[in-house]
This record gives sequence, C-alpha cells and structure tokens, in this order.
Amino acid sequence: MVSTDQITTGKKLVRIWFYANFHIALVAFVLSMATFHVFGGVRAWRYATLAALSTFALYNVQRLIIAFREQDLDLIRSERHEWIHRNRIALLWSVIGAMVIAVVLLLLTPLPVSWWIVAPAVVVAFTYAVPIIPLNGNFVRLRDVPLIKVFLVGIVWSYVTAFVPLIWLHQYDILTLLLWPLIVALQCTALTIPFDIRDASIEQGKLLTLPQVIGNKGAIRIAIVMMVTALALVAMLVWYSSGSTTSFFPMLIVEFVWTIIAIWQLLRAAPDRTEWYYVAVLDGLLVVLGIALLLVR
Repeated sequence: MVSTDQITTGKKLVRIWFYANFHIALVAFVLSMATFHVFGGVRAWRYATLAALSTFALYNVQRLIIAFREQDLDLIRSERHEWIHRNRIALLWSVIGAMVIAVVLLLLTPLPVSWWIVAPAVVVAFTYAVPIIPLNGNFVRLRDVPLIKVFLVGIVWSYVTAFVPLIWLHQYDILTLLLWPLIVALQCTALTIPFDIRDASIEQGKLLTLPQVIGNKGAIRIAIVMMVTALALVAMLVWYSSGSTTSFFPMLIVEFVWTIIAIWQLLRAAPDRTEWYYVAVLDGLLVVLGIALLLVR
C-alpha cells in the first residue's frame, strides 16, 4: 500500500525532474547517443554527457533570468514558473555545478573536432538565452527576434545532437551530413510549434510567432508537413545507404511508427493543454525516439 507521504514525495520528484529541465538534458543525451550509435556503432558517453550538461545549464539560465526579474508573483504564468521562482537559488547552484562538471569533462576529453565546429552552437545558444542583441533600442535575446524562435530551436538541437556527432565520427559523406541534421531539425522544430501555440496569448504584442501569423491550425499543419518531410528524408537516407554494410531499414521502421505517434500528438495541441502535455508528452517523444534508435541498428 502506497502511503500519502510516498505519493507526495513522488510528486515532488516528478516536478523537480521536469521543472528543473532534467528531462531536456536527457533528450540531448539520448539524441546525441543515437547519432553516434546509428552512424558509427559507438557510444560516445563523454560528448553526450557534455551535450546534456550544457543543455541543462542553458535552459535553466533562460528560466532563471526571468525568475530573478519576476518579483511579483502575479506575473508568474504557470505552476512551473512558480516552482522555478520559489527554487531559483537552488536551481542557480545546480546550473553552476553543471557548468563546472562540463568544463572539467571538456578538459579531460580529447576533441576529435576543431573548436570552430562547436563554437557556432555555443554562440547561438548563449545569445538565445541572454539579452545582448540590440533591437529597436533595447537588448533582446535571439529567441525574441520575430518569427525565428522555433526554427532556431530546431537548428541548434540538430547542430548539437546530429551535425557535431557526425563530424566527431569523421562522417564526411555530404548527403549524410545534409540529410540527418535536416531530419532532426525538422522533427525538433515541428514539436516546438505547439509551445508557441501555448504561449500565443502571453506573447501577443511582444513577440511575433508562427501561430499569430497563420493561426493555430495553420501552424499545426506546417508542423505535420515537417514531420512527413522528415520521414521522407529518412527513407531517402535509408535508400542511399542501402549499399553500405550497415542496415538502416530498422531505423526507417522506428521513424515511421514514431512519426505517426508524433502527428497524433501534434493534432492534440491546443492553448489550454496542461503543462504536462508539453514537458512530458512532446519533449518525451524525443526521448522515446532517441532510445528507440539506440535499440536498433
């Protein structure tokens, strides 16, 4: 028999896991590992851990900037924002700890790629979260530039979890270098679009987003087109690789089933969905994809 205290403790742990962005760090870890596994047959734990720690730090820095400015609780939009506001000091120390571990791990890891390969992702990620870009007399974050937020998310995730790992593997085949990062970018961008639908009422008049321009239904249609396009590119990649010693056909099966599930969840997107739909279901889909790809080859 589960006690009330155990249930309460379980709920607290679930909130910590999702609200502190540990699940986002897991997405970075499994997607990076999946790229290494599918295209190199290796498990690059150090790079995947670096990607996870950096993602954890970046996402929480972005939240903490808001949390330390929102002194009035009436400004806090959701249970998640309220939790971050209450725990902002502990979260700040967690970010510092993650950054220290990442730096130590980086110093201990011989990089098989040049720094200039990693640098663009670091610069874009930093400017995405920190307001240092001059725009209309103010300093804004890159994510505050009209209409580009969801596309930036997809590009950065693709760069970190697909492009850099391929270069790390010395995978210099041009078509693979083009197709796989593009597939990941399309999938991540498609799953980010519902977040703009959720935030449309809050960002109205502050930030121009895709749902504001073409409506919620139009934005979801574009997300579905992205998913279908990504699946078609996976089929192209599998066909292109058919002459290699590695069979990519199981990957196509995984991607097909996953795309059907992802489209089903995209069709459920609505402004009134709970926070758990976004942090557990949509973000969780990427974790599922990464783990599934790790299980097949």
